[in-house]
Amino acid sequence: MAKNEKAWGIGFKRLIGDESLGEAWGIAIENTNKQLHILDIDDSELDWALSADSYPSVYIHGSASASEYIKMYTDSTDGHIDVVGANLSLDVAGVPEISITAGNLDLGTNTLWATNLVINSTNAMTVQIGSTDALAIDDAAITLAAATGVAGQDIYIKAEDGGLGSVTVGGTGAHLYINAGNAGTSLTGTGGAGGNIYLTAGTASAGSGASAGGKGGNIILTPGGFGSIGTGTQGLVQVMGTASWPASSAGTITMAIGAPTAVGSCTIAEWLLIQNEAGSDRYIPAFAVGV
Repeated sequence: MAKNEKAWGIGFKRLIGDESLGEAWGIAIENTNKQLHILDIDDSELDWALSADSYPSVYIHGSASASEYIKMYTDSTDGHIDVVGANLSLDVAGVPEISITAGNLDLGTNTLWATNLVINSTNAMTVQIGSTDALAIDDAAITLAAATGVAGQDIYIKAEDGGLGSVTVGGTGAHLYINAGNAGTSLTGTGGAGGNIYLTAGTASAGSGASAGGKGGNIILTPGGFGSIGTGTQGLVQVMGTASWPASSAGTITMAIGAPTAVGSCTIAEWLLIQNEAGSDRYIPAFAVGV
């Protein structure tokens, strides 16, 4: 038996489908446009210029404007909050905490907490600093360039400083690990190779006309210094792995190479001090031209 829409009317109604938990009440809306509007009473005669909805929908109007409102509904698959003509702001105690605009989620100064956070981007994931593209992450070659005539954005990745320690010992600074991937285990054949770590500085651009080209970027390794008060020890570059430090033999070393072409004589001017994996000091001669 069909309902008599006019007799049933619109408003709060007692629901009669399942009363196993007691009386149930609902807001019954008209079955043609399927809309419930919350608005100022002075705006009750305005034409909102809306089409009929396919699912029961709640509209919240903040002003006498047909172009700004919030619409909420479910399509029996997903729940929808549709903000039209404005941004969506999630507030706590009246303070905006999260802002959602077209194509952007702004967390402000808040912290994003998660037990297992996964960020899945179909294309390259781009990190912006002050609305400027600064870092891109992808599984393929990346093109990321600043605007014409603008220098690229510097990137700093830093581990946490040690905290204020006791009277005699300060907190140790945190380590920073960058690890390439391990090879997968072979079931029947040869084992796979571990991933490499590539450090590639930027390539200089060519000059225009008679102008010289630029200088390619350097790869700079700077071990840690020590405090300015009291004594300390300067950090060193340490090369790990026994394969990098083969054992010595009784063979003879023959220097069968001369100075670089068009350089002339060279003299050992400095020593590069590094450490092996055991922490022992090792010296590499650094030659200077004509010294």
